[in-house]
Amino acid sequence: LLWFFLQMGFMGCIDLFYSPVDAQSRGLGYCFVNFTAPAHAHRFRWSVDGAVLAPGAKPLLTAPAHMQGFSKNVARLRAGWT
Repeated sequence: LLWFFLQMGFMGCIDLFYSPVDAQSRGLGYCFVNFTAPAHAHRFRWSVDGAVLAPGAKPLLTAPAHMQGFSKNVARLRAGWT
């Protein structure tokens, strides 16, 4: 998924990507992406929202996170997302 985002023109715009997995290393169906500037996040939402990665796949849906910013997200990851 990250590779798709980078190929869409977001190389250098993303400073944090987190895609949680279960005990069998299967993706849970969502990810968190933090951008280096608000303008990148807005462009991402307009470029990616509704995109379908493969025939029959669900479309990608985007939404702003409750927590914003690289430092805050890293601190929360280190704390175990509690």
